[in-house]
Amino acid sequence: FMRHSKRSKLTCEDVNSALKLRNFEVMYGYASPEPLRFKRVLSTVPQAPGAAALYYLDDRELDLAAAVNAPLPPTPLEASILPHWLAIEGVQPAVPANPSPPEIEARLAKETRPTQVGLTDSMSPAASSKVVPAVKHVLSKELQLYFQRITELLLGGDTSSTRSILKAALASLATDTGLHPLLPYFMHFVTENVTKNLKQIFILQSMMRAVHALLINEELHMEPYLHQLMPCILTCLLARRLGASPGDDHWTLRDYSGALCALICTRFGQAYYSMQARITRTLLRSFLDPGKPLTTQYGAIVGMMALGPRVIKLLLLPNVSLYLTSIKQIFCDCKGNQVRNYEAQRCLGALQRATSACLDNSLRTWNESTILEEKKAKLKLIREAEAAAKEGVSATPVKTSAAAPSAPAGIGSAVPKAKVSRKEQEAGPALDMVLREESQALQHFQSLTDEFGETMLYCYSSHAVQTFL
Repeated sequence: FMRHSKRSKLTCEDVNSALKLRNFEVMYGYASPEPLRFKRVLSTVPQAPGAAALYYLDDRELDLAAAVNAPLPPTPLEASILPHWLAIEGVQPAVPANPSPPEIEARLAKETRPTQVGLTDSMSPAASSKVVPAVKHVLSKELQLYFQRITELLLGGDTSSTRSILKAALASLATDTGLHPLLPYFMHFVTENVTKNLKQIFILQSMMRAVHALLINEELHMEPYLHQLMPCILTCLLARRLGASPGDDHWTLRDYSGALCALICTRFGQAYYSMQARITRTLLRSFLDPGKPLTTQYGAIVGMMALGPRVIKLLLLPNVSLYLTSIKQIFCDCKGNQVRNYEAQRCLGALQRATSACLDNSLRTWNESTILEEKKAKLKLIREAEAAAKEGVSATPVKTSAAAPSAPAGIGSAVPKAKVSRKEQEAGPALDMVLREESQALQHFQSLTDEFGETMLYCYSSHAVQTFL
């Protein structure tokens, strides 16, 4: 023990520790918790000058009766470990190991008590107001510095020097695996800046790009923060006015926000099955409300277009005719208002893109999947029936060689029914439902083609134009 302690002096505690290690009885009476006291020898005989003084250890005598009658010390407790949760998702659980809410309030009230002379407890602010305890969240210095640099880049200007650095910062947000402690701070940062900077297009675009980077990071647990993200994204999508002037490019921001809505529904739609229905209901109400501005209606159109062709087919196309009537009225009433005419043209262009994307998907569905599968199923049934017919005809003795047998009658009476798989049985009703939806969509496409003329075809993709023509 002396060697492990790197000491050159052997003590009684070292010897007793060695004896305990060997399971021997320790030596009593040699170790004392009190410090050693040395006293100087006082001599009446005069000493020679320069002689060393003599010291001795003061070993005072103890009364045995007093030591026996002294009260015993308290029994020491055995060492034990009791684990418990300090906080779960930022909420402190109510366990005996954690301080109770009244204790926390009393401690905070004691810390915030005024120290001025003449103020009593009834006059203190803690007595008149209830203090809500704050949950402490400890962050390392590295994470604090990382958060500070990222926020400075997101709020900085759009210059050529900071563009590449901002791109690298967004790539770090999309791939870094240790950002989970910073998620609450990033969500609060995005929410606050979207609310306060509705006239700053660059800041709003930076916030949406940061949200996209966090959403595509598969290592982050984003579900608890969706209720904070969706209002910000829908604000950038459906806000009445974004930017300092109508000439600002807020249309790109709305397109990007609509793509973010689709990304959230794609990634978290299975866990939160009602989320896409609620988002679609909000977009449809904004689209059908004639009191909403054209910028909001544009956001609703691009949002439904991003959610997929089925949303366009079931919700957008049935209301196209009514919407075109209102757009025509706007063109007639606002001939001198260039801003409103431009907004109406943007809405009309978004509607054309949405309908062309839906038509393209419908034609691809017909030509590549649905009709092809149906043709394969019918061809398989025909081949099986022909093979069964040949086997049945060859097995039956034929008496007349001149007269040819009637194929339909013979097949129907003598050949057993061909086996049809379950997939082939379900192909017919599924095809009927798809064809019914597509026929309704084609009626809307025909009305749009009659409405727009040849300009409608210019919005189609090459595959849709070739297949349609």
